[in-house]
Amino acid sequence: MEVGRVRQKTCKAPGCRIKFSPQRPLQSACCPECAIALVRQRREASDRSEARKMRLALKTLSQLKSELQTVVNAYVRERDKDQPCISCGATTAKQWHAGHYLTTGAHPGMIRFDPRNISKQCSQCNDHLSGNLLNYRKGIIARYGQERLDWLEGPHESPKITREWIDSEKSRFRSLLRDLRKEEND
Repeated sequence: MEVGRVRQKTCKAPGCRIKFSPQRPLQSACCPECAIALVRQRREASDRSEARKMRLALKTLSQLKSELQTVVNAYVRERDKDQPCISCGATTAKQWHAGHYLTTGAHPGMIRFDPRNISKQCSQCNDHLSGNLLNYRKGIIARYGQERLDWLEGPHESPKITREWIDSEKSRFRSLLRDLRKEEND
C-alpha cells in the first residue's frame, strides 16, 4: 500500500452503500446529503431507544413479573416438551401449560419463577383440576425424586423482588430458551 493513499470506505447512509474515498479520517458518508440522512437515522434510533427506556420505567412491578413469568413458562414448556403431563401422564393435549406445584397465588415470591417448581402440565389438570396437586406430587417423586419434593415443601426465603432482578432473570431465561431451541435444531 502506498504512503498517503486513502483506503476506500462504503457509505453508511441508509440506501446508499457506494464506495468512496474519504476526505477526512472519520468520514462515514459519501456526500452531505448522505451525512444528513445518516444523522437522522442515528437520531431516530436514539429516540426509539429513549422511548423504550421510558416505557420500561413506566411498567409496574406486577407487569414486569408477568413478563418474567411468560418467559419462564416458555422455557419450562420447551425443556419438558418430550415429557408427559407431570400430573396425569397424558402425552397428547389440546394445550400444554407450565404448571406450578407451589401456586403463584399462595407463593408470590421468587419460588414462583423457579423452574424446579414448574413442570409441563396439560390444560385439563392445570385449569380444570386446579393443578391436580395430589398426582402432581406423585409425578415429582417419580420424575425428580423425593429430594426435590422435600425441597419444594420446605421453607423458602422470600426476598424483595426488584426491577433489576426481574431484568436479569428475563435475560437469563431468554438465553436458556435460545440455547434449548438451538440444541433442538442442531
